[in-house]
Amino acid sequence: MLRPLAEITAEHPSFFGESRVIEPQPFIIEEDATVLPRVSTGQAGVWAGRWSQGIFDSNGNHIEALNDKRGARQLFFPRSQLQDDISPSSSNIKRKKIIIYGGTLYEHFGDMLADASRAYQLLRLFRNSKDPIWFHYAVPRLVRKIRRPSMLEWIECLGLSKRIRLIRKPLIAEKFISCPQIHRDLEFTSTDYHSAAQSALHPKLAKQLRGASRTHNRIAYLSRENLKKGTTKFIGEAKLVERLSSINGVDIIVPEELSIANKLSLWRNYSLIIGFPQSCMLLKPFVPYDEPSELAHQIFLIAGPRCFPSTWLNIEKACGFGDSYLDCNSEESDHSAPKPEGFTRGNYFDIDKAFKTIKNLSHANHSKSLLIQT
Repeated sequence: MLRPLAEITAEHPSFFGESRVIEPQPFIIEEDATVLPRVSTGQAGVWAGRWSQGIFDSNGNHIEALNDKRGARQLFFPRSQLQDDISPSSSNIKRKKIIIYGGTLYEHFGDMLADASRAYQLLRLFRNSKDPIWFHYAVPRLVRKIRRPSMLEWIECLGLSKRIRLIRKPLIAEKFISCPQIHRDLEFTSTDYHSAAQSALHPKLAKQLRGASRTHNRIAYLSRENLKKGTTKFIGEAKLVERLSSINGVDIIVPEELSIANKLSLWRNYSLIIGFPQSCMLLKPFVPYDEPSELAHQIFLIAGPRCFPSTWLNIEKACGFGDSYLDCNSEESDHSAPKPEGFTRGNYFDIDKAFKTIKNLSHANHSKSLLIQT
């Protein structure tokens, strides 16, 4: 039975994280701000503490709102005072009249989409500006340019290919402009996240997507079977995919094989998009539309512990899509599966329930299509 995504509770065994929607936060504008690049802290332990980066106000105080967090975890936070973080060799710091700061770029596809949210907000005001937009890049400083094709592709989708700059040396901004996170994984999404996402795509791409219309009432099933690593591996998905491939009206989509533009098109081309939680599903807020009915209804399959982070619920509450979830827990779902190579956990799910539900939805879609035609 499909249930409204917005009604999933914190008590659900698959759910984890904090669910919260926040009000829009003001932009951060500083004069004579110091921007420090990413440097090694020399500390052992988790990756988030092995590097530091940050922005400091004219009094030398760290502006915490400009470093990222995921849940309560601080990412790459420097020490609180500028004099504790800057080296004596940085005394002749280059000055810039203006720095527009877009945040940090992460190489993981989902993190890249979610954590570049400052840039989406800034593009609402600075789309037609010629000023560059500056980013930290979450890789060792020996990496001198963006190396992931998917990241370069997303930057092009945003129309930033000629405007992006990476922060590699200390800088002083006579005027510094940015904003707090408008989406924080596992914690909150701002009510203006959707409008920012709708403004983020290059106008040419947005126009192209707006021109794509639904030509059939088919279902797109987003397969995770080709993923080699991640958090959750859903045991038995290969069997589900094999059975779904026999249903007329269901297309098996492997998102990793599509360009980002074609991924975005899925929500314009299909009536239903179904799959286990995955990064590709973060793209829906960016797809332009006039009426909500123009976009595919999205259905999340969930089963087993800690496979449904609060990110999806927060985005749903902020965007109001009215999407759904299907609880596919089985008797096995309460038991831990052997840890699959490359994944944090393996979760069992009820293959029959998932298959029958999707089959019934396909038949209902087909009947609706015939009704419209007649």
